[in-house]
Amino acid sequence: RIAPFIAESRQETDGQCLIVVPTLNKARRLQSDLSFFNGDEPVYILPPEEDSAIEYEAKSNDYLLERMRVLKAATKGERCTIIAPVMEAIRKLPPKEIFTENVIELKRGEDIDVSELLERLSRMGYERVAMVEARGEYSIRGGIIDIFTPEGEDPYRIELFDTEIDSIRSFELESQRSIENLKSLTIYQCSQIARDPEVFAKASGRIRRAYDRNIRKAEEPERRDALTKRRDQLLEYTDNMINLQYLEKFLGYFYDETAYIWDYLEAPQIVIDDPSRILETIDASVKERNYEIEGLLESGRGIKEDFAELSGEDDFFGIYKLAEERNIDCTIFTPFVMTIRGGRDTAESPYLTELRQVQTRQMPQYDGHMDQLRADIEGYIARGFDVRIICSTEERKNNMLEFVEHEHFNERVLPGRFEAGHVSVESGVITAGMELTDQKICYIWEGDIFGGSRKSRRRPKSSRSGSPIKSFADVQKGDYVVHESHGIGQFTGIEQLVVQGMKRDFLKVEYAGTDMLYIPVDQLDSLQKYIGGEGITPKLNKLSGNEWKATKAKAQAAVSDMAHELIRVANIRRSKGGYAFAEDTVWQKEFEDSFPYTETEDQLRCASEIKEDMEKPYPMDRLLCGDVGFGKTEVAARAMFKCVIEGKQAAVLVPTTILANQHYYTLKERFEKFPVRVEMLSRFRTAAQQKEIVKEIARGEIDLVIGTHRLLSSDVKFQDLGLLVIDEEQRFGVRHKEKIKQLRENVDVLTLSATPIPRTLH
Repeated sequence: RIAPFIAESRQETDGQCLIVVPTLNKARRLQSDLSFFNGDEPVYILPPEEDSAIEYEAKSNDYLLERMRVLKAATKGERCTIIAPVMEAIRKLPPKEIFTENVIELKRGEDIDVSELLERLSRMGYERVAMVEARGEYSIRGGIIDIFTPEGEDPYRIELFDTEIDSIRSFELESQRSIENLKSLTIYQCSQIARDPEVFAKASGRIRRAYDRNIRKAEEPERRDALTKRRDQLLEYTDNMINLQYLEKFLGYFYDETAYIWDYLEAPQIVIDDPSRILETIDASVKERNYEIEGLLESGRGIKEDFAELSGEDDFFGIYKLAEERNIDCTIFTPFVMTIRGGRDTAESPYLTELRQVQTRQMPQYDGHMDQLRADIEGYIARGFDVRIICSTEERKNNMLEFVEHEHFNERVLPGRFEAGHVSVESGVITAGMELTDQKICYIWEGDIFGGSRKSRRRPKSSRSGSPIKSFADVQKGDYVVHESHGIGQFTGIEQLVVQGMKRDFLKVEYAGTDMLYIPVDQLDSLQKYIGGEGITPKLNKLSGNEWKATKAKAQAAVSDMAHELIRVANIRRSKGGYAFAEDTVWQKEFEDSFPYTETEDQLRCASEIKEDMEKPYPMDRLLCGDVGFGKTEVAARAMFKCVIEGKQAAVLVPTTILANQHYYTLKERFEKFPVRVEMLSRFRTAAQQKEIVKEIARGEIDLVIGTHRLLSSDVKFQDLGLLVIDEEQRFGVRHKEKIKQLRENVDVLTLSATPIPRTLH
């Protein structure tokens, strides 16, 4: 709802703008609305890095490259708006000089030193591959250099004539056809840490000294061994300048000074949205992070120095001080009159240019009731409001124009805009309609009028099984593979051998020791690509011996035990019977239509199948599988709504407090238009609050509760539990899983997972 105010301000202001918001979801909605209200100006979101990745080696490459794209726009001084969820806004970054100094300028007709160019690309974080397929990669074949930059929509091809750049052009990745000839190309940094030998040598020294101090202080041999192993792992990465994404977590070892996103911007206009909610988010994130760090320190998988650069509340308060020191415009939007923590009272604070209490009201859902819409528009006109109806398509825009004309709202028509007294019909997309009380402007979104039209509906296609792998093109040299008879090996390439007087191609797979396995290419179906935890190097099997047979036997036994247990629990649940939910109501449709994005075909299919199961007379037991960010929560929310709208309770069980907090705010926002009470039961609630919530659950006053293993405590009694949603069940311990079994015997169960058991078994 703050988008119109920010857009108005941006039209009067030059330069860059940084908007700090509580959550990533809020950032996405604001980006969508700003694109409507402030048309041409680029709006970026600073994407998140997962703090849970502190312990692991791999992170999302897509998010990393998107961060590079944002940092490039910032350092170039591009006029743009950057929206940053608060935990990303206060995250420490390398010094700005890393991005301003590591830039390559190439021009057609100039001479280059190819060796020097390749060395600089490697230093800037690009990975050399045989053929470019993704952003952050480059390849060289004779006099052709391909490179895919983080911000590029397409890769670039540089052709050399000896040492002279003969041509620069963009090309299509799949067809390899040229798109556009270019006179020059600017290449920017591709990682947050540059492969600078001096910087890495300094980091190695600091890591060694810090860990050696802690190793000497450790009293238990097990702790000393764990710290030594951890030290050697980090030194392997720094000495060889590898695993840059992981090392970004340890900036304090690399740089004497770090920076924030606002340090990359030139005198930015700063906007802070809902500071009280921002501080809640910081508090929840820091508590959960400290809980995880405590476990790492206790187990010897880290030392305090590793986490010295992690940010918190003080870093956020630094924004106010920055505004004063650099004389930067800083505007705070808040729904409440308040005192700004971290500064003085708002009336006296030297840090703030403006504090705006936003008076807005979200528009009602008309769901096709045009008589109600007509009455509201007439009321707005009588009060002197400018009413703007926003439509996403020309067809819908023309329909609304006919409605406005039929109701005699129109008085005149101006080019490019349909005026009807105080009513206009405009093209665009916003996430929801809103009334700006002080400005006397009302935006009515077509989705509010027709229900769900903010996105195009798509019918799910009939599911089809995927095609079998018919070539080895998707496995590259160095990849780990699994042979059905011999176990895990490493693919080293294709080799031509003479067998019985004939030349044949063989896949060469290296095993433990000096063992080699040659597989005819026509038997490639005996191999599978190894699937395991990202960043983990598997142990190679030996061709001789029974190691692989024993591994398979153990896996088969575990699968058999698991299958027996699943069947036993399923039989118990089927024999006891369950509650059969009714078919979808009008409210269900209204809830689903209020989702502000276009569902994928898989989302629609899964939601439909889950609701069908809920309508059967025995308990549902389903696994909803999908990677992070693919929309599992929305599918689950539709099942929860179906449950609570019939007067039953729903519970969401999650493994961590931070996840409970995220789900709580997401679902609370999703259900806010409906008479559904949402609560959270976790460590973020005081003992007194938890006690009261438990009582309200027992009395049936809470419809939907999100919680950690605290939900499994003996004092938690549901009045009428109808649906249990379990997120990442494999992360719960054995004792908790036993409690879950008892809880799920006669209720519908939906399990969400990005890493389900089948993947682990594979």
